[in-house]
Amino acid sequence: MQMIRKTIVITLGVAVVLAGCAPAQSPELIAGQVETSVAATVQYQNDIGTAVALTVNAQLPTATATLTPTLIPSGFATLTPILDTATPFVVVSGGGGGGGGGGSSSSSKKPKYYCTIVGQVPGDGSRGTILKEGDPLDVRWTFRNDGTITWDPTWIWEFYSTSIDTNVADNYGLTMSSVGTQHSLGVTVQKTQTVTLGVHLTAPTFQGREPIHIGTAWDLNGDGSKFCIADINIEIIHPGMTP
Repeated sequence: MQMIRKTIVITLGVAVVLAGCAPAQSPELIAGQVETSVAATVQYQNDIGTAVALTVNAQLPTATATLTPTLIPSGFATLTPILDTATPFVVVSGGGGGGGGGGSSSSSKKPKYYCTIVGQVPGDGSRGTILKEGDPLDVRWTFRNDGTITWDPTWIWEFYSTSIDTNVADNYGLTMSSVGTQHSLGVTVQKTQTVTLGVHLTAPTFQGREPIHIGTAWDLNGDGSKFCIADINIEIIHPGMTP
């Protein structure tokens, strides 16, 4: 605005000089010429101000767009394995069993946590156990305490691992037992005594036209030491399928 005022003053001065030098003109004509000159000057200043504002705005940083997160539909498939119910159980505590290890071995050289599997029902035959989808199976292992300490009733009989042999990706993750299901030993097992432990399994439904094979393993956890690892391998077929 200060610049506009200076421009108007200069313009008026120029108009007075021109009026003095020019041939005789009416005061009204001179006033009209001055008003036209002042208006043109003001418009010119406004145009400059608009151009400066546009230049400043063009140099301002561009605002960053806010990203809206994409929500996964509630029905979106997950890779959670299909787990079947498994009930581990203690079957029976045996009496004295056969001696563990050779006669020349001293007790100080025997492992603290050690066992021998002296029985399994059903056994892993040449072809293993064959089940149809949905078939239940009770598996029992008989262990003998061949270590140097007595097994405590609070020790845990627990799931150890599982494996699957299949050529269909949709079958990966299937299992015959619930991962993490566990049960306390429940009985005291002295050295050379036996105990029978077991699990209840269920054959899962699977995809494909070829049988699948699942191996499941369990262990005895004594004060954090996993030993007495026992497993069974099972072939699963569709109803009506030839083993």
